[in-house]
Amino acid sequence: LDPLRARFAELDGAAKVAAGEVAECRRRADEREPLIAELFVAAAAIAPQRAEFDQLAHVADVVAGRGQKARTMARRADVPASRLAGVAEAASARLRGMSSGRYEFVHSDEAGVRGKRGGLGLDIRDDYTGVVRSAKTLSGGEAFLASLSLALGLADVVAAESGGVVLDTMFIDEGFGTLDA
Repeated sequence: LDPLRARFAELDGAAKVAAGEVAECRRRADEREPLIAELFVAAAAIAPQRAEFDQLAHVADVVAGRGQKARTMARRADVPASRLAGVAEAASARLRGMSSGRYEFVHSDEAGVRGKRGGLGLDIRDDYTGVVRSAKTLSGGEAFLASLSLALGLADVVAAESGGVVLDTMFIDEGFGTLDA
């Protein structure tokens, strides 16, 4: 019986020490609550500056060639690629109308032939199949519609960015295989 009493006293002492440590931890946690609240308020206060920093850091990475597309797009292709993306968006609106909603352009920044840097490619999203595919796979008539919509999309972008200047002259090829990729 004496060994059990000794063991009980030992465990009771350990329990009291543990209870004291728990109380100390709770006291420290209570002290930290206001600090945590201050931290969240400070984080919310600097959120706009953090967003601006993230944007500027992204621009700096692109300019320095460290962005996500650094391996696939040459720096000299950045501006033409962004312009092409705008034309592709305008042309997609035209192409969707001409193809009854089936096709739209997708700007491609994948590496070109033999790993050359890209950024100036256009693919086609086919909503009937749900697949993005090369424009080279379009039939002759579909390629003609794609070319026409690109020309009209370019005219839309020029008109929008030049204060309403309208491009009223356009050359349209007869489409006998010359527009095939």
